[in-house]
Amino acid sequence: MGCAREELCRELPPFSVLSEKGWERCKKELRYEVYPPGSYIFRWGEPSRGFLFFVVAGLVELVVPTAEGKEQVVSLRSPAEFFGETVFFTDGTYPASSRAAEETTCCLLSRGLCESLMREEPAFALSLSALLADRIRQLWAEVIRERYASRVEERPLRRRLYEIMSTPVHTCTPECTLSTVADKLTRYGISSVVVVDPAGRPLGLVTEKELVKAMTTPKFSPDSVTVREVMRQDLLVLSPGTLTREALLGMVQRQAKHVVVAEKDRVCGVVTLSDLLRSQNLDAVSAVAQIERASTPKALQEVMPQIERVLVGLVQGRATAAEIGPLVAELYDRLTARLLSFAEAELQREGWGKPPASYCWLTMGSGGRREQLYPTDQDNALIYADPPSGEEERFQSYFLALGRKVTEYLAELGFSFCPGEVMASNPLWCRSLKEWRENLWDWLRHPTGDWVRKMTIFFDFRPVYGRFELAAALREAVFKGLEAQPGVLVLLAQDALNKRLPLGPFRQVVTERAGPHKHELDLKRGVLIHFVDCVRLFALREKIEETSTFARLEALAERGVFSAEDAEEFRRAYDAVLTLRLRLYLERRAQGKAFSNYVNPRHLSPRDQSALRQALISAARLHFLTGKAFRVG
Repeated sequence: MGCAREELCRELPPFSVLSEKGWERCKKELRYEVYPPGSYIFRWGEPSRGFLFFVVAGLVELVVPTAEGKEQVVSLRSPAEFFGETVFFTDGTYPASSRAAEETTCCLLSRGLCESLMREEPAFALSLSALLADRIRQLWAEVIRERYASRVEERPLRRRLYEIMSTPVHTCTPECTLSTVADKLTRYGISSVVVVDPAGRPLGLVTEKELVKAMTTPKFSPDSVTVREVMRQDLLVLSPGTLTREALLGMVQRQAKHVVVAEKDRVCGVVTLSDLLRSQNLDAVSAVAQIERASTPKALQEVMPQIERVLVGLVQGRATAAEIGPLVAELYDRLTARLLSFAEAELQREGWGKPPASYCWLTMGSGGRREQLYPTDQDNALIYADPPSGEEERFQSYFLALGRKVTEYLAELGFSFCPGEVMASNPLWCRSLKEWRENLWDWLRHPTGDWVRKMTIFFDFRPVYGRFELAAALREAVFKGLEAQPGVLVLLAQDALNKRLPLGPFRQVVTERAGPHKHELDLKRGVLIHFVDCVRLFALREKIEETSTFARLEALAERGVFSAEDAEEFRRAYDAVLTLRLRLYLERRAQGKAFSNYVNPRHLSPRDQSALRQALISAARLHFLTGKAFRVG
């Protein structure tokens, strides 16, 4: 153990730049201490001990006392990080306590040894100075970040409808005349009246729009036309405890401008679109309206900045990826559906005619999982109904032409072409249902390295537009095929577990050692992919139709495949890193920089560093469970 910790310490800056002579001296004079979980290394108010502490293994919490006499964790120190620097060169007292969050090994550098090395080893002095300067930069960045965050309303998407709904609710019966309703709207300055039955249960809604529409009908008489004849019956009814983010998603999906709030079937409030947008500072619903109004594919380009503003608003409101994903997926789905309608019309103008058969457009990969939080490479496919004998070529020609147009439209909106051509413009990904079944069976019987990668994209497919029954039939074929060829799941498990997890022997985050991404970590391939691949495996084995990683985890917990504690741990870890990746994307967009999945963990806040490390620890736990379940060592 002594040799191992010395080797780890030797790799840490500033020791990594020492000459052999300098390191030999360190080996004699450096101290190593092991602290049990919960033990204090030093306490707030104690005089300086004259050491700089380097974490070799474990995790250290820096805590300060609160006004209530409790302790609050303000920062964390992971392996390769140091602490105790604030009073290292002075005889002051510690401004915070340091506590081992788990069994922790520290290397202790004394003030005397440090000053001697700084005089004798210029590289050591420069390295230590750079570390201290970087720590100061991080502290200032954290102060600025916290000040900015404090100006943002705390998690507005987690407010409940009862916090923003209007009361009392103005109601009427179906037998009321329109003149009575008009009088209510005018007298109370409201935009709607809820239609209820004698028990107070909501039946419909009348707004100014219904009144105006009724006035345009022949022989209109406000005293004779009843509410029953004009009321809207497709109500969006939600409970008072519904989260505003869920209400927002419902309004986007239904294009509704009112939510009727009901408790045990009795109306207790109304939330308008204005109420919701005012509480959220979002513009998601108007983005949907703009999508529906667009008359050309080019007009949809104006929607993309609006969707990005929605993203910014959500992130500033501290929404997480799990909360943002379904809303963004709904917007991207509507964009795709609109593009398909444009493409159909254009093909008809070009002489292709209408679609020769029913079809279904599929989105795959992160889009299929509802986790595509910003425009990335396309992953899509198309299924069409089986053609009659002799019509195969005509059907395929039409749907390939349709696929080409839509993928080109998507590229113009910022969804770049897939480098591997996993797109509906490729004959491999544009097939009849019969061909899909045959090729799926061929993949499962003869899986090759390239197809293993493509299957991981394909298995997350989700229908977006067209006849969803075709997608359901394909999903059923997938489950039957995997049941007949169980070895495929073992092969996929081997592929998943062969991906390197960037976690060291002492549970420290491991970054690239050389190359253009030295000291950096790939959030997608290094962290997120481990959760996606392993959770997908269990979902396929259990024949779970959900494609979202979050929904799959929930379903797996319900079936007892994962314990509730494990499922929640995996969900939190995945959500934290996915949210971090989105924040970094928006930050770099705002700075005019190209986005990269690579990040230097040392440039993150202590909170994000801790979340990243914990996510990797959780991924290691998920790897263990996957290997055990599929018997892959």
